[in-house]
Amino acid sequence: MTNLIEKNTMFSVSSNSTVTSLAFNSTTSDLTFMVTGPSGTKGYVKCTIAKSIVSNAENIKVSLDGNQLNYDIRSTEDSWLLSFTYSHSSHNVNINLPTNSENILPSQEYWTLIFAVITIALIGISLIGYFKKIKRKTKN
Repeated sequence: MTNLIEKNTMFSVSSNSTVTSLAFNSTTSDLTFMVTGPSGTKGYVKCTIAKSIVSNAENIKVSLDGNQLNYDIRSTEDSWLLSFTYSHSSHNVNINLPTNSENILPSQEYWTLIFAVITIALIGISLIGYFKKIKRKTKN
């Protein structure tokens, strides 16, 4: 049995397979690893994912060798418990985690900033038009 725990316990992976090449890509939010076991037997993975990095498990996607895989998910107070099974051999596992920012609407500060920028731009354009109009009047 292999049990790998990521620093700061953001996630952990346990399996009856040999787990290698465990990596997390923070840009794509992909947790990837290889599982290997004796042919003719069943393998399982149990992955614990902190709710601090995934608040809503609805959009988690799991693939085995590039093929979408069904999985079970349970909620605890501070984490998601994801598990799935497969026939042993060597497999690439990819768990795509939706980021918390994908689950949150833009904040009020964001909209206030956008409104302020648009307002300043409109005032600037109006002032330019006003001064051009005055300049034309003074030439005549």
